[in-house]
Amino acid sequence: MKKLLLALLFIPFLNSAMELVSVDVRSKEEALKLYSDNKNFFVEDEDAAYRVDKHNINPLLQEVVKRSVMGKFKDYGYIRVNKLEEGKYELLAKVRGEGGFLLTGVIVHQTCRVVGYAGLAAGSASAIIAGTVAGGPAGGLAAASAAIAASPAAAAQIEAGSLFLGTAASWIPWLP
Repeated sequence: MKKLLLALLFIPFLNSAMELVSVDVRSKEEALKLYSDNKNFFVEDEDAAYRVDKHNINPLLQEVVKRSVMGKFKDYGYIRVNKLEEGKYELLAKVRGEGGFLLTGVIVHQTCRVVGYAGLAAGSASAIIAGTVAGGPAGGLAAASAAIAASPAAAAQIEAGSLFLGTAASWIPWLP
């Protein structure tokens, strides 16, 4: 009777110390549950619950536990549970890749190229017109030669800038 009373007194403390980690758990075995007491992880299958060794938890998940941000982590990631050959489990924290994806990067890249080359053409045309008005045909020819000579450097800047902005846009998480 004393043992039952002691067990009943101890169970509420054990229950509050052990809470269910409410993140996505992915495994080949679907009947797994993951528990944590903010220091250790326990994987429960149909047979029993097993403590996961520290060296079987990847560094990202260890950092999440250390900083006590499991609530935020569940919004952006999940935990993959793998069963090792010796019957132990390993936990891998995975973060869902959010970003603008490839299509957004291509659209931004091509838009920057069109705008850049249109600006280069407009600048060259206005320079040729101004040279023609100021110096006649010889002035127009000189302005056209200067615009053609400046084109490779300007084209390189346009290509580099559009490539940078396209790559950055494909990594921005709030773009579709």
